[in-house]
Amino acid sequence: MPELLYSFIFVNYRSADLLEKALASLVGPLSGLSYEFILVNNDVSESARIEVLGKRYGAVMKLLPANYGFGKAANLGAAEAKGEVLFFLNPDAEFQKGNLLSLWGALEFFPKGIFGMLLKTASGRDEPWSSGDLPTLWRLFSGKFFRSKPMGTRVMRAGWVSGAALALRKEVFLSLGGFDESFFLYYEDVDLCARAEKNSFPVFSYPFLVFRHAGGESHVSHKSMKRAYFESQKKYFSKHGTQTEKTILSFLQPLYQKFFS
Repeated sequence: MPELLYSFIFVNYRSADLLEKALASLVGPLSGLSYEFILVNNDVSESARIEVLGKRYGAVMKLLPANYGFGKAANLGAAEAKGEVLFFLNPDAEFQKGNLLSLWGALEFFPKGIFGMLLKTASGRDEPWSSGDLPTLWRLFSGKFFRSKPMGTRVMRAGWVSGAALALRKEVFLSLGGFDESFFLYYEDVDLCARAEKNSFPVFSYPFLVFRHAGGESHVSHKSMKRAYFESQKKYFSKHGTQTEKTILSFLQPLYQKFFS
């Protein structure tokens, strides 16, 4: 086993209260394992609170002077990581159950794999956006982009898995070039998985580690969340979509922006 197994990387924005709960939820389950916490703060107004949390949990801290977006902040956290495995977690992802050592076994069996954990809503239901097939416009319109049924009780192949709770070896992350920093928020996890597929790196949903995911807690408003989502969606299709998909989306995008502005 590596000298330092897991590097848990959290990117904070307007989520200090939730981050504290997320960190506390991991300490007990990580007993006996080697790990580090890395806190990357995108919110200057919460810098003091993040410093307090960092000292309390012995975390590596990067206090950024502005909101750099998730992808860039996560890459900065990964650059600081000393662990064999990078475990990206949203501050609003609170550990619920599972054996954290089991993930290392899966990564030994699939060393180039990307693993997404099972996310639960506040009511205890499986989040449909834990994983899914890589997006096409048809899948988006037909509702087949997200999982329409629970992950189940075994490891399964997926097109993409959520960056709210995602793990892979650091060497694999670096070989893929990390997250694409042109995605400010949303779709950076889908893009990472799309690039993994092109390099024949498998992507899996991993139901044996379960996190309660609050979701959408770091946004000023629902409208701002939607605007950010559609902007990243457009960027994803400009990078990975067919010419037909790009043409259709270029027509639909202004309607999206008008409706959600």
